[in-house]
Amino acid sequence: MTNNPTSSRPAKQPIAIEALSLSHSGWSVIPLKPKSKEPLIPWRELQRRRLTEREIIEIFERHPDANVGVITGKVSQLLVLDADSPSVVKRLGSPLTPIVETARGRHYYFQLPDARIRSITHIADGLDLRAEGGYVVTPPSLHPTGKRYEWVIPPKGLDPLGPEPAPPPAWLLELISKRRAHSRPVREIIYGVHEGERNVSATALAGKLLGCLPTEDWWVAWELLKSWNAQNKPPLPERELRQVFDSIARRELQKRTLVENEQHRFFKNLVQFIQKNFSQRELARALNVNQSTVSRRLKSLPYLVSASVLKQKSAMVREFCLQSDARSVGSAAPKK
Repeated sequence: MTNNPTSSRPAKQPIAIEALSLSHSGWSVIPLKPKSKEPLIPWRELQRRRLTEREIIEIFERHPDANVGVITGKVSQLLVLDADSPSVVKRLGSPLTPIVETARGRHYYFQLPDARIRSITHIADGLDLRAEGGYVVTPPSLHPTGKRYEWVIPPKGLDPLGPEPAPPPAWLLELISKRRAHSRPVREIIYGVHEGERNVSATALAGKLLGCLPTEDWWVAWELLKSWNAQNKPPLPERELRQVFDSIARRELQKRTLVENEQHRFFKNLVQFIQKNFSQRELARALNVNQSTVSRRLKSLPYLVSASVLKQKSAMVREFCLQSDARSVGSAAPKK
Protein backbone atom coordinates (compact mmCIF):
# COMPACT_ATOMS: atom_id res chain seq x y z
CA MET A 1 0.00 0.00 0.00
CA THR A 2 1.22 3.50 -0.85
CA ASN A 3 2.11 6.22 1.65
CA ASN A 4 -0.44 8.64 0.24
CA PRO A 5 -0.74 11.67 2.56
CA THR A 6 -4.52 11.55 2.24
CA SER A 7 -4.48 8.05 3.77
CA SER A 8 -4.00 9.51 7.24
CA ARG A 9 -7.49 11.06 7.24
CA PRO A 10 -10.85 9.32 6.72
CA ALA A 11 -11.96 8.80 3.12
CA LYS A 12 -14.86 11.03 2.14
CA GLN A 13 -17.01 8.37 0.43
CA PRO A 14 -20.08 7.53 2.59
CA ILE A 15 -19.42 3.81 2.14
CA ALA A 16 -15.86 4.23 3.49
CA ILE A 17 -17.13 6.20 6.48
CA GLU A 18 -19.66 3.42 7.14
CA ALA A 19 -16.91 0.80 6.87
CA LEU A 20 -14.78 2.67 9.41
CA SER A 21 -17.75 2.98 11.80
CA LEU A 22 -18.44 -0.75 11.54
CA SER A 23 -14.77 -1.51 12.20
CA HIS A 24 -14.75 0.80 15.23
CA SER A 25 -17.73 -1.23 16.53
CA GLY A 26 -15.43 -4.25 16.70
CA TRP A 27 -16.66 -5.92 13.51
CA SER A 28 -14.38 -7.30 10.79
CA VAL A 29 -15.11 -5.34 7.60
CA ILE A 30 -14.86 -6.94 4.16
CA PRO A 31 -14.80 -4.85 0.94
CA LEU A 32 -17.01 -6.24 -1.85
CA LYS A 33 -17.13 -5.64 -5.58
CA PRO A 34 -19.45 -2.84 -6.74
CA LYS A 35 -23.16 -3.85 -6.80
CA SER A 36 -22.09 -7.37 -5.85
CA LYS A 37 -21.84 -9.78 -2.92
CA GLU A 38 -18.48 -11.06 -4.19
CA PRO A 39 -15.38 -10.22 -2.08
CA LEU A 40 -13.06 -7.62 -3.56
CA ILE A 41 -9.98 -9.08 -1.84
CA PRO A 42 -9.02 -12.51 -0.40
CA TRP A 43 -10.93 -12.71 2.87
CA ARG A 44 -9.77 -15.88 4.64
CA GLU A 45 -7.35 -13.79 6.72
CA LEU A 46 -10.19 -11.43 7.70
CA GLN A 47 -11.85 -14.28 9.60
CA ARG A 48 -8.94 -14.05 12.05
CA ARG A 49 -8.04 -10.36 12.16
CA ARG A 50 -9.72 -7.02 11.34
CA LEU A 51 -8.51 -4.57 8.70
CA THR A 52 -6.75 -1.54 10.15
CA GLU A 53 -8.20 1.94 9.70
CA ARG A 54 -5.42 2.75 7.22
CA GLU A 55 -6.15 -0.36 5.16
CA ILE A 56 -9.87 0.45 5.02
CA ILE A 57 -9.22 4.03 3.90
CA GLU A 58 -6.77 2.98 1.17
CA ILE A 59 -9.02 0.21 -0.19
CA PHE A 60 -12.05 2.47 -0.50
CA GLU A 61 -10.00 5.32 -1.95
CA ARG A 62 -8.93 2.94 -4.75
CA HIS A 63 -12.45 1.48 -5.08
CA PRO A 64 -14.92 4.27 -4.23
CA ASP A 65 -17.87 2.33 -5.71
CA ALA A 66 -17.21 -0.84 -3.73
CA ASN A 67 -19.78 -2.47 -1.50
CA VAL A 68 -19.05 -3.30 2.12
CA GLY A 69 -19.82 -6.29 4.31
CA VAL A 70 -19.09 -7.72 7.76
CA ILE A 71 -17.46 -11.07 8.56
CA THR A 72 -19.67 -13.07 10.92
CA GLY A 73 -18.49 -15.56 13.53
CA LYS A 74 -15.79 -15.33 16.17
CA VAL A 75 -13.79 -12.41 14.73
CA SER A 76 -16.81 -10.07 15.01
CA GLN A 77 -18.72 -12.01 17.70
CA LEU A 78 -21.71 -11.91 15.35
CA LEU A 79 -24.42 -14.32 14.31
CA VAL A 80 -26.73 -13.00 11.57
CA LEU A 81 -30.10 -14.47 10.63
CA ASP A 82 -30.85 -13.95 6.92
CA ALA A 83 -34.65 -13.98 6.62
CA ASP A 84 -36.32 -13.96 3.21
CA SER A 85 -39.61 -14.08 5.16
CA PRO A 86 -39.40 -11.51 8.00
CA SER A 87 -43.00 -12.40 8.92
CA VAL A 88 -41.69 -15.75 10.21
CA VAL A 89 -39.28 -13.98 12.56
CA LYS A 90 -42.02 -11.55 13.66
CA ARG A 91 -44.34 -14.47 14.45
CA LEU A 92 -41.70 -16.38 16.43
CA GLY A 93 -40.42 -13.26 18.17
CA SER A 94 -37.12 -11.37 18.23
CA PRO A 95 -35.50 -9.15 20.87
CA LEU A 96 -34.49 -5.56 20.12
CA THR A 97 -31.38 -5.94 17.95
CA PRO A 98 -29.82 -4.34 14.83
CA ILE A 99 -31.77 -5.11 11.64
CA VAL A 100 -30.95 -4.46 7.96
CA GLU A 101 -33.48 -4.26 5.12
CA THR A 102 -32.15 -6.24 2.13
CA ALA A 103 -33.41 -6.66 -1.42
CA ARG A 104 -35.36 -9.81 -0.49
CA GLY A 105 -35.89 -9.63 3.26
CA ARG A 106 -34.02 -8.69 6.43
CA HIS A 107 -30.82 -9.45 8.33
CA TYR A 108 -31.07 -9.78 12.14
CA TYR A 109 -27.78 -9.23 14.01
CA PHE A 110 -27.27 -11.26 17.22
CA GLN A 111 -24.45 -11.96 19.65
CA LEU A 112 -22.54 -15.13 18.81
CA PRO A 113 -23.40 -17.57 21.66
CA ASP A 114 -20.89 -20.24 20.63
CA ALA A 115 -17.70 -19.69 18.61
CA ARG A 116 -18.12 -23.11 16.98
CA ILE A 117 -21.45 -22.29 15.30
CA ARG A 118 -20.88 -22.28 11.56
CA SER A 119 -22.99 -20.78 8.79
CA ILE A 120 -26.04 -22.91 7.96
CA THR A 121 -27.97 -22.71 4.70
CA HIS A 122 -31.72 -23.25 4.99
CA ILE A 123 -31.85 -23.70 8.75
CA ALA A 124 -35.64 -23.39 8.24
CA ASP A 125 -37.98 -22.29 5.45
CA GLY A 126 -36.79 -18.89 4.25
CA LEU A 127 -34.07 -18.67 6.93
CA ASP A 128 -30.29 -18.91 6.54
CA LEU A 129 -27.67 -18.46 9.25
CA ARG A 130 -24.39 -16.57 8.88
CA ALA A 131 -21.80 -17.36 11.54
CA GLU A 132 -18.25 -18.79 11.44
CA GLY A 133 -17.09 -18.98 7.82
CA GLY A 134 -19.62 -16.45 6.52
CA TYR A 135 -20.28 -12.76 5.93
CA VAL A 136 -23.19 -10.42 5.14
CA VAL A 137 -23.55 -7.32 2.98
CA THR A 138 -24.17 -4.14 5.00
CA PRO A 139 -25.59 -0.66 4.24
CA PRO A 140 -25.19 1.47 2.26
CA SER A 141 -24.16 -1.18 -0.29
CA LEU A 142 -26.07 -1.66 -3.55
CA HIS A 143 -27.70 -5.00 -4.37
CA PRO A 144 -27.24 -6.27 -7.97
CA THR A 145 -30.91 -5.29 -8.54
CA GLY A 146 -30.05 -1.68 -7.71
CA LYS A 147 -31.79 -1.67 -4.31
CA ARG A 148 -29.73 -0.21 -1.50
CA TYR A 149 -29.25 -2.04 1.80
CA GLU A 150 -30.65 0.08 4.65
CA TRP A 151 -30.59 -0.04 8.43
CA VAL A 152 -34.03 -0.58 9.94
CA ILE A 153 -32.49 -0.51 13.42
CA PRO A 154 -28.84 0.64 13.32
CA PRO A 155 -26.38 -0.70 15.91
CA LYS A 156 -25.05 1.40 18.76
CA GLY A 157 -21.76 1.89 16.88
CA LEU A 158 -23.63 3.86 14.19
CA ASP A 159 -26.35 5.43 16.33
CA PRO A 160 -25.86 6.28 20.02
CA LEU A 161 -29.48 5.29 20.66
CA GLY A 162 -29.19 2.03 18.73
CA PRO A 163 -28.99 -1.38 20.46
CA GLU A 164 -26.05 -3.73 20.76
CA PRO A 165 -26.64 -7.13 19.11
CA ALA A 166 -28.95 -9.10 21.43
CA PRO A 167 -28.57 -12.77 22.40
CA PRO A 168 -30.35 -15.03 19.88
CA PRO A 169 -33.96 -15.94 20.76
CA ALA A 170 -34.54 -19.42 22.20
CA TRP A 171 -36.35 -20.68 19.08
CA LEU A 172 -33.29 -19.86 16.95
CA LEU A 173 -30.96 -21.59 19.42
CA GLU A 174 -33.27 -24.61 19.25
CA LEU A 175 -33.01 -24.70 15.45
CA ILE A 176 -29.22 -24.46 15.69
CA SER A 177 -29.02 -27.19 18.34
CA LYS A 178 -31.16 -29.53 16.21
CA ARG A 179 -28.85 -29.06 13.22
CA ARG A 180 -25.79 -29.67 15.40
CA ALA A 181 -27.30 -32.63 17.24
CA HIS A 182 -26.12 -35.07 14.57
CA SER A 183 -22.50 -34.08 15.09
CA ARG A 184 -22.55 -33.68 18.88
CA PRO A 185 -24.73 -36.07 20.93
CA VAL A 186 -26.11 -35.12 24.34
CA ARG A 187 -23.63 -37.43 26.10
CA GLU A 188 -20.86 -34.96 25.14
CA ILE A 189 -22.50 -32.02 26.95
CA ILE A 190 -24.09 -33.83 29.90
CA TYR A 191 -21.14 -33.14 32.23
CA GLY A 192 -21.14 -29.39 31.58
CA VAL A 193 -19.78 -27.03 28.91
CA HIS A 194 -17.77 -23.82 28.71
CA GLU A 195 -19.07 -20.26 28.46
CA GLY A 196 -19.47 -20.05 24.69
CA GLU A 197 -21.56 -23.25 24.53
CA ARG A 198 -24.04 -22.84 27.40
CA ASN A 199 -27.11 -21.39 25.62
CA VAL A 200 -27.09 -23.79 22.69
CA SER A 201 -26.38 -26.77 24.96
CA ALA A 202 -29.10 -25.76 27.45
CA THR A 203 -31.57 -25.51 24.58
CA ALA A 204 -30.65 -28.97 23.27
CA LEU A 205 -30.79 -30.58 26.71
CA ALA A 206 -34.09 -28.92 27.64
CA GLY A 207 -35.60 -30.14 24.37
CA LYS A 208 -34.46 -33.71 25.08
CA LEU A 209 -35.77 -33.72 28.65
CA LEU A 210 -39.12 -32.09 27.93
CA GLY A 211 -39.66 -34.22 24.84
CA CYS A 212 -39.45 -37.51 26.72
CA LEU A 213 -41.30 -36.60 29.94
CA PRO A 214 -45.07 -36.24 30.53
CA THR A 215 -46.11 -32.65 31.24
CA GLU A 216 -46.89 -33.39 34.88
CA ASP A 217 -43.21 -34.36 35.36
CA TRP A 218 -41.69 -31.28 33.73
CA TRP A 219 -40.61 -30.04 37.15
CA VAL A 220 -38.16 -32.96 37.08
CA ALA A 221 -36.73 -31.65 33.79
CA TRP A 222 -36.22 -28.22 35.36
CA GLU A 223 -34.41 -29.66 38.39
CA LEU A 224 -32.18 -31.80 36.14
CA LEU A 225 -31.39 -28.79 33.95
CA LYS A 226 -30.40 -26.75 37.01
CA SER A 227 -28.13 -29.59 38.20
CA TRP A 228 -26.52 -29.76 34.77
CA ASN A 229 -26.05 -25.98 34.71
CA ALA A 230 -24.16 -26.12 38.02
CA GLN A 231 -21.43 -28.10 36.22
CA ASN A 232 -20.92 -25.44 33.54
CA LYS A 233 -17.88 -23.17 33.67
CA PRO A 234 -19.31 -20.73 34.65
CA PRO A 235 -23.02 -21.61 35.10
CA LEU A 236 -25.66 -19.59 33.25
CA PRO A 237 -27.57 -17.14 35.50
CA GLU A 238 -30.68 -19.00 36.67
CA ARG A 239 -33.02 -16.35 35.24
CA GLU A 240 -31.43 -16.79 31.79
CA LEU A 241 -31.59 -20.59 32.11
CA ARG A 242 -35.26 -20.29 33.07
CA GLN A 243 -36.01 -18.21 29.96
CA VAL A 244 -34.51 -20.93 27.77
CA PHE A 245 -36.45 -23.65 29.60
CA ASP A 246 -39.80 -21.82 29.45
CA SER A 247 -39.41 -21.05 25.75
CA ILE A 248 -38.75 -24.72 24.90
CA ALA A 249 -41.58 -25.81 27.25
CA ARG A 250 -44.07 -23.54 25.45
CA ARG A 251 -43.03 -24.89 22.06
CA GLU A 252 -43.21 -28.50 23.27
CA LEU A 253 -46.66 -27.87 24.75
CA GLN A 254 -47.85 -26.37 21.46
CA LYS A 255 -46.64 -29.45 19.59
CA ARG A 256 -48.34 -31.80 22.03
CA THR A 257 -51.57 -29.83 21.95
CA LEU A 258 -51.67 -30.10 18.16
CA VAL A 259 -51.10 -33.86 18.35
CA GLU A 260 -53.69 -34.29 21.09
CA ASN A 261 -56.24 -32.22 19.17
CA GLU A 262 -55.68 -34.47 16.15
CA GLN A 263 -56.14 -37.53 18.34
CA HIS A 264 -59.26 -35.99 19.85
CA ARG A 265 -60.81 -35.42 16.43
CA PHE A 266 -59.87 -38.92 15.27
CA PHE A 267 -61.36 -40.72 18.28
CA LYS A 268 -64.44 -38.53 18.31
CA ASN A 269 -65.10 -39.39 14.66
CA LEU A 270 -64.34 -43.05 15.39
CA VAL A 271 -66.87 -43.19 18.24
CA GLN A 272 -69.52 -41.51 16.09
CA PHE A 273 -68.83 -43.95 13.25
CA ILE A 274 -69.07 -46.99 15.56
CA GLN A 275 -72.26 -45.80 17.20
CA LYS A 276 -73.83 -44.98 13.85
CA ASN A 277 -72.93 -48.20 12.00
CA PHE A 278 -72.81 -50.94 14.65
CA SER A 279 -75.13 -52.08 17.39
CA GLN A 280 -73.70 -53.00 20.78
CA ARG A 281 -74.70 -56.62 20.14
CA GLU A 282 -72.68 -56.68 16.88
CA LEU A 283 -69.67 -55.16 18.60
CA ALA A 284 -69.86 -57.65 21.46
CA ARG A 285 -69.96 -60.55 19.00
CA ALA A 286 -67.05 -59.16 16.92
CA LEU A 287 -64.87 -58.45 19.97
CA ASN A 288 -65.85 -61.65 21.78
CA VAL A 289 -66.93 -59.82 24.95
CA ASN A 290 -70.28 -59.42 26.64
CA GLN A 291 -72.59 -56.56 25.72
CA SER A 292 -72.29 -54.80 29.10
CA THR A 293 -68.53 -54.44 28.58
CA VAL A 294 -69.10 -52.82 25.18
CA SER A 295 -71.65 -50.45 26.71
CA ARG A 296 -69.25 -49.45 29.51
CA ARG A 297 -66.35 -48.86 27.10
CA LEU A 298 -68.43 -46.74 24.73
CA LYS A 299 -69.54 -44.56 27.62
CA SER A 300 -65.94 -43.97 28.74
CA LEU A 301 -64.55 -43.13 25.27
CA PRO A 302 -66.01 -39.60 25.04
CA TYR A 303 -64.41 -38.72 28.39
CA LEU A 304 -61.01 -40.04 27.34
CA VAL A 305 -60.98 -37.80 24.28
CA SER A 306 -62.85 -34.81 25.71
CA ALA A 307 -61.46 -31.32 25.31
CA SER A 308 -61.72 -30.81 29.05
CA VAL A 309 -58.87 -33.28 29.58
CA LEU A 310 -56.68 -31.25 27.22
CA LYS A 311 -57.58 -28.02 29.00
CA GLN A 312 -56.75 -29.63 32.33
CA LYS A 313 -53.29 -30.63 31.08
CA SER A 314 -52.62 -27.12 29.73
CA ALA A 315 -53.72 -25.56 33.02
CA MET A 316 -51.40 -27.94 34.90
CA VAL A 317 -48.39 -26.84 32.84
CA ARG A 318 -49.26 -23.15 33.17
CA GLU A 319 -49.52 -23.55 36.95
CA PHE A 320 -46.13 -25.30 37.02
CA CYS A 321 -44.52 -22.46 35.03
CA LEU A 322 -46.01 -19.82 37.33
CA GLN A 323 -44.82 -21.64 40.45
CA SER A 324 -41.33 -22.08 39.00
CA ASP A 325 -41.17 -18.41 38.01
CA ALA A 326 -42.08 -17.45 41.57
CA ARG A 327 -39.33 -19.71 42.94
CA SER A 328 -36.84 -18.27 40.45
CA VAL A 329 -37.71 -14.67 41.37
CA GLY A 330 -37.52 -15.55 45.05
CA SER A 331 -34.08 -17.10 44.70
CA ALA A 332 -32.86 -14.09 42.72
CA ALA A 333 -34.04 -11.60 45.37
CA PRO A 334 -31.29 -10.14 47.55
CA LYS A 335 -31.13 -11.53 51.06
CA LYS A 336 -31.68 -9.08 53.87
